[in-house]
Amino acid sequence: MVRLSNQSSPHILSKNKRCLIQISFSSTQAQDVIIEDIETNIYVAIDRAADRASRLVAHQLERLHNHHHGPSPAAGLGNTSTPSLH
Repeated sequence: MVRLSNQSSPHILSKNKRCLIQISFSSTQAQDVIIEDIETNIYVAIDRAADRASRLVAHQLERLHNHHHGPSPAAGLGNTSTPSLH
């Protein structure tokens, strides 16, 4: 769901534009992603909110993948350099 609105206030002289993005996952193991950005320019608000939503969705999907498949084999190897033979 994406909602765009004006956020005008008697205390603020400029009219701010609000972009609210909510992404719900069908899996109960993933948290919903809710992003809000308020800017004076609606296009900036949309761009920033979409960028943050994209990163958070990727993070949620990675967490779900790792939960179902475990961490990748290289995740716990640490230093992979060859030991020196002295």
